[in-house]
Amino acid sequence: MLKNEITYYLIEGRLLAKEEDNNYYLFKEGKWEPDSKNVVWDYAMGFDPSEDLDSPYAFENLEIMNSLIEISEEEAKNFAPDAFSNNILDSDDEETLKVIEEARNGIRLSKAYTDINELMDDLYDEK
Repeated sequence: MLKNEITYYLIEGRLLAKEEDNNYYLFKEGKWEPDSKNVVWDYAMGFDPSEDLDSPYAFENLEIMNSLIEISEEEAKNFAPDAFSNNILDSDDEETLKVIEEARNGIRLSKAYTDINELMDDLYDEK
């Protein structure tokens, strides 16, 4: 399986963002959230919300554009190690769900898990 190409960004030196599969996400409050307000795109286009939309200064504001910096995965990990934690299960992650299903081998688990280590401990205790 090919690893998805992910591009990481730092916005104003304080907000981690990523582009994955042509979708943008922001790392906020300990989890990746879809960028539903187009924050990354607004910074990339230099959108200045303090200007009227018909103002020539509303877009391509270099100060705003320069506040969005592409960073390496290593830099992103150093900035927000929690963003790369393997202990959080993402219910939308088909690969994670497939691995869990294969690991279960027919075992009926009695609860939902958010910690992969706890899940694996329970799976091995059942065998």
